[in-house]
Amino acid sequence: MYGRRWPPWAPRRLGCWPVVIAVGISGSIAGKPGIAPGFVVGLAANTISAGFIGGMIGGYIAGYIALAIIKNVKVPDWARGLMPTLIVPFFASIISCLIMVYIIGTPIGIFTEALTSFLRSMGTSSNLVLGAVIGALCIG
Repeated sequence: MYGRRWPPWAPRRLGCWPVVIAVGISGSIAGKPGIAPGFVVGLAANTISAGFIGGMIGGYIAGYIALAIIKNVKVPDWARGLMPTLIVPFFASIISCLIMVYIIGTPIGIFTEALTSFLRSMGTSSNLVLGAVIGALCIG
């Protein structure tokens, strides 16, 4: 349909990948209560330019924080129905977003920018090293 060119919306939409990755990882760890914290931490990773790696790490953080809240926080019987829909996503979103923005976001952003500038500076001079770095990013 578009031939060999990217569709006009593609460059803007590729910025959503940290959010998608964070939601997927967090949701797979904590279930439905982990979806909203994963979304929030993915948006935070996208905002602070932590990129794909920030989305992955943030998804793990949000998922395990939501899982810890589910297993360790005891509420009265009347509030048990609010746990998976309101209490867990709210507190897990706040805690994981604060961790992402103020503790691990800056080092991940610096690492991502350094890796991006390194890959752009290589060009085609060393295709073997470029392939190894991209392969390591895909595997790890």
